[in-house]
Amino acid sequence: MPKFRSQSVPYSEHPEIDILPDLNWEDLRIFLVVARHRSFRSAAEELGLALNTVRRHIDNLEHSANCVVLARNPKGVTLTQAGSELFDKALPMLDIARGAANIGRQPQHEISGTVRISITEGLGTFWLIPQLVRFQRANPKLLLETNSTFREPDLTTMEADVAVHLKKPRQADVKTVKLGTMHVMPYASPDYIKTFGVPKTIKDIENHKIVEQLSPQLDVSAVGRLFPEKDRAGFVAFSTNTSTSHFWCVVRGGGLGMLPTYLSPLGARIVPIDIPEMRIAHEIWLSYHPDSKRARAVARVIESIRKSFKSDLYPWFKDQFVHPNELLQMERKISDELSFASLVAQ
Repeated sequence: MPKFRSQSVPYSEHPEIDILPDLNWEDLRIFLVVARHRSFRSAAEELGLALNTVRRHIDNLEHSANCVVLARNPKGVTLTQAGSELFDKALPMLDIARGAANIGRQPQHEISGTVRISITEGLGTFWLIPQLVRFQRANPKLLLETNSTFREPDLTTMEADVAVHLKKPRQADVKTVKLGTMHVMPYASPDYIKTFGVPKTIKDIENHKIVEQLSPQLDVSAVGRLFPEKDRAGFVAFSTNTSTSHFWCVVRGGGLGMLPTYLSPLGARIVPIDIPEMRIAHEIWLSYHPDSKRARAVARVIESIRKSFKSDLYPWFKDQFVHPNELLQMERKISDELSFASLVAQ
């Protein structure tokens, strides 16, 4: 992370910075992100906040500090001399805040406190969160706060304690662990297949309806690349940016959709379309800041997440592809808490 320091103005001429301990921590945290990006908009996207909310936090900070810390310009923002000094002083507070949080998260006899988990929407909704229910029941004073997003969170600014995503994190100074592989292939509902039949080749798909998901970390150009001559009108029946909408469109017979194979052993009423050329594999990655794991609660959550993707227990997360027909034979091994067959049958 870059450091900004001004040597041109003596510290004694900036007495307002001495009130740093009295400033609002959330204002300071957002200021650090804006300063790193040199942009309100980029900071808002990283933080998952509205642009006006970010600006309001900076206004509050400048009002409390009684100085201007960011100079606005058409290309973004730059740090003023006071802002440069504030950045240097606020940055170490991240470590102090982590240490304080760790104290609260390390009771002597049980786990308590809040652990924030960032995870992609589909993988969180359909797999990890149901897995963590039993873990939370065993630790009733623990609050698991989940944020479903495709965006990689900034773990250095404590935006999340743990992150699970479908690409290897690029952020420096974080620990990364490969959890497994999510395999994706075409699926359709029994009702759809009864009405329109089963495509055998990619060419056959041109005579079917498609359910498309447009989200970061996914191949959003797949339909146009695989079917360049096909007019989207009448071919793409639904286009959505969420995994749950995509899933339900396929389940209700809206068309063919690319879905993860782990849905088969969970009891989803969908049928795999066996076209090997259309299989896709996404690596699943866990990341966390090294300081966060010092907290017992965070360490235990990391341990539970890793167990949730163990391929010897859940072979659909193996690096090598396991056909859903084989996975269906393993359905009885899945606990009732994980199976949502009764839900999707409604």
